[in-house]
Amino acid sequence: APQPPCYIKTLPPFELSNSDVVAEYIEAPDKPRISRELRVLHTLAKTNGEKAVDRMRGMDNGTFHGLVANEETANHWRAMTLLAEPHRIPNTRDRAIQISKHLWGLPWWMREAYYRRQRFG
Repeated sequence: APQPPCYIKTLPPFELSNSDVVAEYIEAPDKPRISRELRVLHTLAKTNGEKAVDRMRGMDNGTFHGLVANEETANHWRAMTLLAEPHRIPNTRDRAIQISKHLWGLPWWMREAYYRRQRFG
């Protein structure tokens, strides 16, 4: 037998801003130093991601983890710059996506290199 429709109770609407709350100004951070090797890897990955993965797999642990840390620092800088200067990407949805990617993501080829180093040595 057919069932009655389901009624869902939702929360009342809310506003994201309150006139009593003053937004905190975020200052654009200083640009971090990007290593030459990281720049080379990004250029290589644009044309051939597998070569970037292979290059990272062949690195010693200190160099590999140093490059990952350098990438995380650069990504954090990009995210904070977008928060401080929202006019760089006027569309709020696109800006939020980019901020999220920079705060929580690494390039696929860097993650793949890490996986292969763990899996295959």
